[in-house]
Amino acid sequence: MHVYAFSTINNKNLILGSRVLARNASVAVVAATRLPVTRILFLPRRSSVTYPNSFSGKSMDAFDYGTLPLGHEEIRILELLPAASLDDPVRTRISKARILSQPSFSALSYAWGDGRHTTQIALRVYSLTITVSLDAALRALREVNQSVFLWIDQVRINQSDAEEKTRQIPLMDKIYSFSDQTIGWLGRETTDSDRAMDYLQDVGSRAYLLGLSDLDEVELKALILEDADLNSGILIMDPTTSQLRRSVQRLIATQVDLQELPALEGIAQLLMLPYFERGWIQQEIALPRKLMFKWGGRVLAAETFTAAIWFHHIWLMRSITALVPSAMENPSIRAFLGRIAGQNARLSSHVMASLTMRNWYHSSKRATLTTASLLQRLRKTQFSQPQDRVYGILGIAADKKLLGLDVDTTRKWEEVFTDATKRIINACQPSSWRDGINFLSLVTSPEETDTLPSWVPNVNNLQQIATIGMETAALSQPYQACGQLVHAKSPDEAKDLEPRILRCRGVIIDRITELGPAWQIDDSGQHPQSMGLDPLSAVDKFATISEAIVTSNPSSKHPSALTHNGFLRRSGVSQS
Repeated sequence: MHVYAFSTINNKNLILGSRVLARNASVAVVAATRLPVTRILFLPRRSSVTYPNSFSGKSMDAFDYGTLPLGHEEIRILELLPAASLDDPVRTRISKARILSQPSFSALSYAWGDGRHTTQIALRVYSLTITVSLDAALRALREVNQSVFLWIDQVRINQSDAEEKTRQIPLMDKIYSFSDQTIGWLGRETTDSDRAMDYLQDVGSRAYLLGLSDLDEVELKALILEDADLNSGILIMDPTTSQLRRSVQRLIATQVDLQELPALEGIAQLLMLPYFERGWIQQEIALPRKLMFKWGGRVLAAETFTAAIWFHHIWLMRSITALVPSAMENPSIRAFLGRIAGQNARLSSHVMASLTMRNWYHSSKRATLTTASLLQRLRKTQFSQPQDRVYGILGIAADKKLLGLDVDTTRKWEEVFTDATKRIINACQPSSWRDGINFLSLVTSPEETDTLPSWVPNVNNLQQIATIGMETAALSQPYQACGQLVHAKSPDEAKDLEPRILRCRGVIIDRITELGPAWQIDDSGQHPQSMGLDPLSAVDKFATISEAIVTSNPSSKHPSALTHNGFLRRSGVSQS
């Protein structure tokens, strides 16, 4: 299959595949082949079987997946037949192919929607039940004169066959990586969706040429900070970042006042769509080489969409800072400020988080996307089944082979969580506060469920947990009382243990005998249950008492060694 595409910047057509060049206010000349595609046209692909061009709508037997069984690394591909109008019945047919033979198809990424709201489509002479959400996507993707070939998890995998799901789920990373493209279906068009997508296309095309599609945290902070903060020396920028900041300021200056932005309501609707909240979709966004977002009748390349989202976030952050002084005395400004602040919070927690992970996956930062880090990064996303918290991230987990985690949809979620936790702890030394034995910091007390061992975090409820590590940025790894001691027992030592038992090496420094209630802060900012004790004073006392115990172990070093030559004493607590 071939793809032709075109894009437009500042009303000047840019034809991909040629040497036509485009001019931009911030970039003098840009090679045409470097601009993201914004429209896709599928060329015909020959089919060996002919079917009627009409669907009678009569009652048909349900499709039997057993009539098209899948062999090793085979997938089913749906052929979406042409239709003259959006209201025509959806007609399809099906084939299968080996994924390694690289068949031509597009992968569809979408939110399933409510499984109780279903409809039927025609699959040859059979019927197939799908969700209303998928039906809307198929209708929007149909061409008038030619078929479209799609891989769709809902209809290409027999959802009632646990064994087939176990075989097919591990193939999803290859499916989304090898597809001609992935289409991220955001949903049906609304009264404001076209306006929002046109705005994102406009600012995204220009923001992409500035480099906003792949910002790191330091660059993003530099673009958000006010001039006064920069003048105070809070952040020192290199010349490239300074130039980028000036270019973004010029781009903001070309926009109307934020309160008058016609696309603002459409952007608000975009942020409320369920697409970016779904857990399985995170790897569907990260994996593809080529990703297109489609909302209603509008299409945007992932690079353009990402650059536009980053720009809009920067604009919102700067506007919030500028409006705060006048918001207290002006009710309308205060209301508007609350509105855009809410939008920005949802923008950063869902949409930007998904797009950042895609950028990381296709960069040197892919190695940081470990299973432990993904379980925490995606804690606010939604999965229908608890065990999918683990299975739904394996396609992008950098340590999948190291951990040896396999998909088995017949296992109970408690077994999956327990096995994953043990493998995370035993696989290697912690490379960050998320990995290795540090994963135990996510265990809640008292336990939320008695079906899990006491040492296993309930990763289905991590969004309710906020550890110090999640909220703290550090330039170096925290102090570890156990030094380089390997926590995990060898396979031979652990082979006789029951699955619910975890055995680790460590240094015993004390024993917890009792847990009191969590301290609550009253209206005055005090801790009524603290009885006047300062929580921080206990750290120094702990370091003093534990020194004799910890330093007696040759595998550990105590922070007291850092108190010489005028250095202040600092202490840490081992997580082992």
